Amino acid sequence: MKDEKKTKQQLINELVELRQRIAELKASETQHKLEEAFKESEERAKAQYKGIPIPTYTWQKTDNDFILIDYNHAGEEITQGKVSDWLGAKLSEMYKDMPYVIEDMGECFNKKTIIKTEMLYKFRSFNKERYFIVHYSYAPPDLVLVHTEDITERKRTEEALRESEERYRTIFEDSRDAIYITSRDGKFINFNPSVLDLFGYSKDEMMEINAQQIYASSADRDKFRQEIEQKGSVKNYSVKLRKKDETEIDCLLTSTIWKSIDGTILGYHGIIRDITDIKKVEDQLIYLSLHDPLTGLYNRAYFGEEMKRIENGRYDSAAVIMCDVDGLKLVNDALGHHAGDDLLIATANILKESFRESDVIARVGGDEFAVLVANTDSNAIEKACHRIQNAAARYNLANPVLPLSVSMGFAVSIGTPIIMGSLFKEADNNMYRAKLQHSLIARSTIVQTLMKALETRDFITKGHVDRLQKLAIALAQAIGLPDQRVTDLRLLAEFHDIGKVGIPEHILFKPGPLTPEEIIEMQKHCEIGHRIAMYTPDLVPIADLILKHHEWWNGEGYPLSIKGEDIPIECRILSICETYEILTSDRPYHKATSHEEAAAELTRHSGIKFDPDLVSKFIQVLESIRE
Repeated sequence: MKDEKKTKQQLINELVELRQRIAELKASETQHKLEEAFKESEERAKAQYKGIPIPTYTWQKTDNDFILIDYNHAGEEITQGKVSDWLGAKLSEMYKDMPYVIEDMGECFNKKTIIKTEMLYKFRSFNKERYFIVHYSYAPPDLVLVHTEDITERKRTEEALRESEERYRTIFEDSRDAIYITSRDGKFINFNPSVLDLFGYSKDEMMEINAQQIYASSADRDKFRQEIEQKGSVKNYSVKLRKKDETEIDCLLTSTIWKSIDGTILGYHGIIRDITDIKKVEDQLIYLSLHDPLTGLYNRAYFGEEMKRIENGRYDSAAVIMCDVDGLKLVNDALGHHAGDDLLIATANILKESFRESDVIARVGGDEFAVLVANTDSNAIEKACHRIQNAAARYNLANPVLPLSVSMGFAVSIGTPIIMGSLFKEADNNMYRAKLQHSLIARSTIVQTLMKALETRDFITKGHVDRLQKLAIALAQAIGLPDQRVTDLRLLAEFHDIGKVGIPEHILFKPGPLTPEEIIEMQKHCEIGHRIAMYTPDLVPIADLILKHHEWWNGEGYPLSIKGEDIPIECRILSICETYEILTSDRPYHKATSHEEAAAELTRHSGIKFDPDLVSKFIQVLESIRE
């Protein structure tokens, strides 16, 4: 029994030992598992550290510095693999040019806290700058984890946005166009200086007024608002706006609705462009395209359009009156275009006072005018023509220096259809027939007026023509000139200087010598006189003589520089006689000389200016006359 109890005790002991052994084994196994679990956890932590998408660097504190001991994959990527070269590097050496990094790291470690800052870092190894937000985090006992968030693209976007805003601000502030923003009820929220310049308000005044107040017309304002709220935007809307001083200006208004995210209309923003000057130019161009610039009447193009309108409209009758200013070319050639323009303007004024505003009056040619009258008859048109004639007569009484003569013709079409082209041609033909009858009388009247103008200007001295004719006829008869040529010579003596009506008075009556330019202007009277004579039937036979009466025997005269016997004998005779008559008469520029002195002057220029044979003969004639 005793042996059995031992055995049992032994068994118990063995069982206890076994249990202890088992406990030891279990404890050992648990420690191993814990170690394995810790190891596995550490590996996972390392993997997670390496896999964090944010670049992360681990710095370890040393006595006086920090050393880089680890980094993750994101940190490797951002430095393009260069961070491995930095392991073991000291913070003070890497960031010696960036002391604030060293300060931030030290503050994080010392205060056992987290610090967030923004920095621009240039990677020296590949010369690249990047912007970062940096988080410094303390990790016991001696580590600092640095998390970096690359914000380079965001910074660039912000910078681009800032530059864009700056450009917009510059454009907004410096734009010559007025730019504005208003609330929906028209209150000005913002505007550039050009708005103030355009409307004449101060900034404070502009903030107080309502945008609806600047419209010149409430109808335009309501129409614009309706259109923009229907379409969302309006471009180049033509409208009249009112300035502070009540001046109305033409503007182009471009505007867009300003909405909130939910689509609520908050207001409007837009651009106002002042086109007042442009509008004036456009209106002027339109006016010029439809009007004659000299007379202010409609032009031929407009008259043509009106004829089409009458032809296509519902009119029972229509009439066309054609008017032509007689002798206009003669006046232009003799007195210059300014005198002819005066006659055209006078004709335009006469026509305007002779017709209704609804009648279309136009200048359809250089000297031609046309009047278009709708719903009329022959009796009314004849009365209108009488009004024109009476008005022209009144004009001539008030302006006797240069008479106005107008030839007229008209045509009337009653019933439909009205063929305006045929009506215009009929009126033109009737006017042309009247002009044939009037033109000779008109030209003769103009020539007579021109001669009277010379007398009125005291250019032709009293008795000059009579004395000149007597001298010229005496010399012509002495050399046996045929009677017909003597008649022409008599006419030449009277009209040879008619061209001087076209020479300015300050040249004609200048007491001293003429300048080279004035001499050229004076010499034009030969050509002017020739043109006048060619328009006057009575003077046509002497037109060529008027042209050549200042030619010299040696060819140094004007305007053709012909010489010798190529100069018509009438001109050679006139040249000698006129020189003598001028020398022996008082003139504005000299006193009369004696017969002997005048004869000596003729002899001195014999063979130069004068025909030598005629000079000798003329002196003989003078001696016989004096005896």
